[in-house]
Amino acid sequence: FELAAAAVKNLDVNRELSVLLAIQAVKRTYDTADPRVISEDQHALQQALQQVFVHKDWVYSIAFSPDGEYLATAGQDGTAKVWDIASGQESLSLYNPDGHTAPVYGVAFSPDGRYLVTADADERAWVWEIASGQEQSVLRDAGQMGSVYGIAFSPDGALLATASGAASSRDVTQVA
Repeated sequence: FELAAAAVKNLDVNRELSVLLAIQAVKRTYDTADPRVISEDQHALQQALQQVFVHKDWVYSIAFSPDGEYLATAGQDGTAKVWDIASGQESLSLYNPDGHTAPVYGVAFSPDGRYLVTADADERAWVWEIASGQEQSVLRDAGQMGSVYGIAFSPDGALLATASGAASSRDVTQVA
């Protein structure tokens, strides 16, 4: 609880420190049996992320690039953003090119850091090239009749796993 309080207190002083404190607060209390504490820590993290990494609404997921230079965020506003950690500046904003703004629930960098995958509420996972910001492919029905809430690359980057709210909650797809 002290880390969460420090995170909120530091928002106006040092926003980057605030995010780091909030992340640590969530990590330390995630296994606690008290859901009230987890909720307070998650709320502190949400406040910090919205101050530093601006989305128009909730931030659902964050991921560090393998080299630690970038942070990706997934938002209720239908965008995924890639941020330069050193400067705090947005370096890339990714959104569905057909104009639909379904919430983006998950983000994951490929192990080599060349690609970012986003998971959305429209049962899709999008593979984006970081250097160009261009869509490389779309995995349709990745959610198997439900929103895609989580995504992860295999360590070699050849497979992509998706998790959804459907009865069959996971799928593995070859991407390389």
